[in-house]
Amino acid sequence: MHRAFHSFFTSFRALIQGIDEEDKSLPSVWEGKQIYKRLEYMAEVCESFLDWDQQEDYVFWMEKRRLSFAQNKNELFSKEDGQSYPVIHKTPLSIAKTMNTGVFSQFETVICTSATLQTSSGFSFWLQRNGGQYLSKERLICAAFPSNFNYRENAVLAIPTDMPLPDSPLFQASVEKNVLKLLQASEGRALVLFTSFESLRSTASYLRDNSHLLIYPLLVQGEADRFNLLKQFKEKKDSILLATSSFWEGVDVPGDSLSHVIIVKLPFAVPNEPVFAARSEAIEKQGRSSFAELSLPGAIIAFRQGFGRLMRRNTDRGIITVLDRRLLAKSYGRLFLASLPETRQLFSPTEDLIFEIKSFLK
Repeated sequence: MHRAFHSFFTSFRALIQGIDEEDKSLPSVWEGKQIYKRLEYMAEVCESFLDWDQQEDYVFWMEKRRLSFAQNKNELFSKEDGQSYPVIHKTPLSIAKTMNTGVFSQFETVICTSATLQTSSGFSFWLQRNGGQYLSKERLICAAFPSNFNYRENAVLAIPTDMPLPDSPLFQASVEKNVLKLLQASEGRALVLFTSFESLRSTASYLRDNSHLLIYPLLVQGEADRFNLLKQFKEKKDSILLATSSFWEGVDVPGDSLSHVIIVKLPFAVPNEPVFAARSEAIEKQGRSSFAELSLPGAIIAFRQGFGRLMRRNTDRGIITVLDRRLLAKSYGRLFLASLPETRQLFSPTEDLIFEIKSFLK
């Protein structure tokens, strides 16, 4: 493969260099140059795999992907896997040095802003990951500004105290049963956020098997592209959207279409995901805790992003229900709760929460 790439690029480079001067401004020539640059980068990544063990600052890994969703084909739910292809990745263990040399050192002033840059302990996690340790104290100014949303009056955080913990074999069945009840209580109008497609698929199947109990339109990630799912969710006021991964952030649905956010599990990273596993290993080799320094703060930031899907304007109001009882049962749960804005909290058995949700959303 290496010889084939080398031969191809030698020929491609000679072809581009041989183009007449008057033809170099043609769109087709420009496109050809861009294709060449992309292919050249791909070749560099492939070549770097030959000496991967000499590059300790990078993670090298491969994955199998399916062809992208097209023409209403239910690809994500398909059990046949005849149209897949391998993808190779080269990912830096840390982007801190790159951010410093490529961004912070290049500009006198850099503003980094987001609603979810900090955990309950401040900005240290984000700064460490993004090169803040290379900045002098004089250059570094951190500030957190309160939200102008009235969370205390317009939002409720609900946690069922009778849910099994996520490691229980009864957890998924309880999720399905309680999600149905919670969706009935809010009369649809809900975004249900999962951390795995397996749990999402199982819950979607359960809700459809009980469609006589749930009359609201059900939208499921993987059955349409993201744009159309969000479009339908906004247009159908009582609809329900089941989603994972990218829908934890960047979803902006103000108004009555979204009155209930259900978070199924705390969004901890998958331990065997290659980049996360490599970064965890690097921390552990230094005698430090990867859970405290990587897994926990990353999950808190993702949790805050999911929480933030509810309130998109001052007049919004609704419920955030978290089915993961680790928020109450584990010592680190208080760190998740401390990272949220001041909100009315309800920690009760599911049936009591159902009554409170109905009353609040009347």
